[in-house]
Amino acid sequence: MVKELVIHLGDCKTGTTSIQHLLSSGGYTSGPKTVCYPARFSHNPLAKSLKANNTGKKTGRTLAPAAEALLASDADVGVISAEHLEYVEPEALKAALEEYMPELMGNMRLIAYIRPHAERLVSTFAERSKNGMYMSDLPTMFQRTERNGLLYYAKRLAKWRAVFGDQMYVRPFVRSELKDGDVVADFLDFMLSGGDFTITQKTQVNAAMTVEDLAMFRHLHRTFREEDTKELEDQRKAFGRFLSDHLAGIPARSGTKLQLHKGLAKKMLKTYGDDARQLDTEYFGKPLFVPALEAAQDKAVDKPQSLDAADHFSDGEMRRYEGFALMVKHMMTSDPRHFSWVVRPDNKRNSLDSYRSNNGYVDVD
Repeated sequence: MVKELVIHLGDCKTGTTSIQHLLSSGGYTSGPKTVCYPARFSHNPLAKSLKANNTGKKTGRTLAPAAEALLASDADVGVISAEHLEYVEPEALKAALEEYMPELMGNMRLIAYIRPHAERLVSTFAERSKNGMYMSDLPTMFQRTERNGLLYYAKRLAKWRAVFGDQMYVRPFVRSELKDGDVVADFLDFMLSGGDFTITQKTQVNAAMTVEDLAMFRHLHRTFREEDTKELEDQRKAFGRFLSDHLAGIPARSGTKLQLHKGLAKKMLKTYGDDARQLDTEYFGKPLFVPALEAAQDKAVDKPQSLDAADHFSDGEMRRYEGFALMVKHMMTSDPRHFSWVVRPDNKRNSLDSYRSNNGYVDVD
């Protein structure tokens, strides 16, 4: 079995896609150490199954294939990476690990990257908007996250420390604190315990969406959702996620950065100031998250930014976007399963033959 297990817990919006892309593609060298990463891309199916009832029993069975590979490997390090573990109770993960790979429990490290509060709120809003998962405004998301506790980091991290003790590590997703200013390099350094490594391919980055990008995405999704149902939710999410990947590869000549407005920035400081101070004291040993919240006040704009497409595009552009949206919606509704498959990049989908076999396609001469 592997000599050590490293579990990457996320968080979401902290470069997890870039880390998983590198791990799954093998775009790095690890010096004399060998690494086993038993996933086609990520272990999020495991996280989602654990979240189903947060017990770790039975639903943790999706850990079995990874456990089998890790126990059969003689690599120096085995890695599990799933940002959706952010939403899982630590007891559920521990129960699954004890059931499927108890041999590795004693030689294991867990790491979570935490993004400053204001940045995380804006990034989460943009992510869910482009995927069609959230159609309300930024202040409403602030209220929603306050209710569900998403950004009360200290309370969540304390639960993980209570379960996993000093095996649990927390790193700030702050460029100045990351190795070489890069979360991918920082994770490799942690994974290899400071050993040598070289990144041999371009790090994949999810570029930030501009206000204009988000207005366009939200307009498209509103068209998809007309007369629509939850039945096409997966298709809408796939469209948003992978169209944004393509946009990330096209340099933006212009665009407006999505930002908090001053009233909301003030509420963020009041709401999360104590949490930020606790993080700086207990996990980082220096002022990082409090200054980040304070800096958000200076960067804030005077009034909320409009995400209504009509405020950003001409009548002609709106007409063309509407036509594009109607065509894509027709493709979604004509064959939803095939749409979800075909929009994915090659490394995130099964082969065409496998897809056809699993979905009942029959070749006709």
